[in-house]
Amino acid sequence: MIDQSKYTTIVRNKSNAELAKYYRTLMKRFVDSESPSKSKDLKAVIGIIKEEWMKRLEEGDQDGLPDEGLMSTMGYRVGDTQGIKGPYRRMIMKEILEGPIPFVGNPAYMREWGEDGSIERYNKMKRFLNSEINSPVQKYNYRAISEWKEDLQWLEEVGAEYIK
Repeated sequence: MIDQSKYTTIVRNKSNAELAKYYRTLMKRFVDSESPSKSKDLKAVIGIIKEEWMKRLEEGDQDGLPDEGLMSTMGYRVGDTQGIKGPYRRMIMKEILEGPIPFVGNPAYMREWGEDGSIERYNKMKRFLNSEINSPVQKYNYRAISEWKEDLQWLEEVGAEYIK
């Protein structure tokens, strides 16, 4: 059993970027964990992070413009260099759809993502994937385009299940 107050303090003292990195690390450990008790502890700390994100969103916390967007902040990566496997990408997409999500950038950017479980969030994710697939900058990045298309297909097939 974890010490909730210890992890609440750790989480509270991290910047938005540090907290997002910590979240990605814990999610990876959670996915790779074979121990039920370890998985339970990891899930508890992930819950503390989500509570902190909600608090920061309510307070309008902002520590400058983001170096990366929400998808990247949550650990979503495709392609040859830093790409992650499909099931992990879709788990991240599910987490984003359901929420809560970290505060990234500024309130205007966060409004684009809508509420947890909303059609706005679903549509924003769809626009994100379509813009990456159709970006002239990416036209020779065949693996990334293929993975974005796979994720878009997944989103269109099952994404609506995560809308409240």
